[in-house]
Amino acid sequence: MTPAAAIWCNKRFPTLLLIASVWGCGGTETTVNPNATGVDLTIRHTESATVDQVRVSVDFEGVRIYGPTFVPETPRVLGTVETLVILLDEDRSGQTVSVDVAGYNDGVGLAEGVTDVAILAQSLTPALIDLVVAAPASCGDGVCAINESNCTCAADCPPTCGDACCSAGETFCGCESDCPRVCGDGCCSAPQEKKQNCAADC
Repeated sequence: MTPAAAIWCNKRFPTLLLIASVWGCGGTETTVNPNATGVDLTIRHTESATVDQVRVSVDFEGVRIYGPTFVPETPRVLGTVETLVILLDEDRSGQTVSVDVAGYNDGVGLAEGVTDVAILAQSLTPALIDLVVAAPASCGDGVCAINESNCTCAADCPPTCGDACCSAGETFCGCESDCPRVCGDGCCSAPQEKKQNCAADC
């Protein structure tokens, strides 16, 4: 992800949040370098769905390059239109990434939307996602629904790092966000694990 040095305080940019290695200049209005590389994303949802958090992730050719991250960190009722900025490495210029946003209320997924965005160097590419209220999940229907994961429905959901499910084949070393550190998983997660306390891995 783009380092903190890329976030300059020289342009007022109303945002719900700033996804980067650090927060921006604070408050509900965050300053963003207008020449940063990333996505200027607008999220809309209907008043019928009360959303207090969104889960954001970015994929490129089926590989997760960011997230999932829940924002804001402390849930609050969000407006029907919110804006966020996703900062990406300039190396992503020329790539088309898939941005997935899910709306949650009290920890339960309610609605989801996806859009593809062509990334341009030194540009915040505008994009729009309309959150669509999700149908009730039914394991085995061939759709990995908003509240399903590989752990709860392997038939529908492939193993994905970042889905809060430590699937078979995932370890702490390969997917720290999903898997705990466990001696004997074939992954020497230094410095906590070493030959003296986990010879099986190290």
